[in-house]
Amino acid sequence: MQRKAFECSYLATPGAVGIARRAAELAVLGWGVRREKADDVGLVVSELLTNAVRACPHSEVRVTVVWNTAQVIVEVWDRSSAPPVPRRPAALDDFGLDDPGGRGLGIVQALARRCGSRPDGGGKTVFAVIEVG
Repeated sequence: MQRKAFECSYLATPGAVGIARRAAELAVLGWGVRREKADDVGLVVSELLTNAVRACPHSEVRVTVVWNTAQVIVEVWDRSSAPPVPRRPAALDDFGLDDPGGRGLGIVQALARRCGSRPDGGGKTVFAVIEVG
């Protein structure tokens, strides 16, 4: 089984989110992942990293993307030990069009076969496993 990995540390700022998303997409495309799945990987990186930026602004965050032919594992580490908490609306309309957040973990759950978090080195790692093969 083939395995490739991409890892990069960023300063937790909003600008890092787009940079990390694009870097992850280019990495998996270079490994032969189809464009639509690369887009899914980029979106997951974006959502998880946005949460990390909000949890620990202006600190180090790390993005790791691992491909093993059939799946891509996205991991985002930050210094906060608090686990992510998905926001659950009582009804779809409870997420107003003007609401700037709250949908990210739901998007990740929809795209990933499995996702979760674990304590890791003075913080936490949030991960998602995306089927690509």
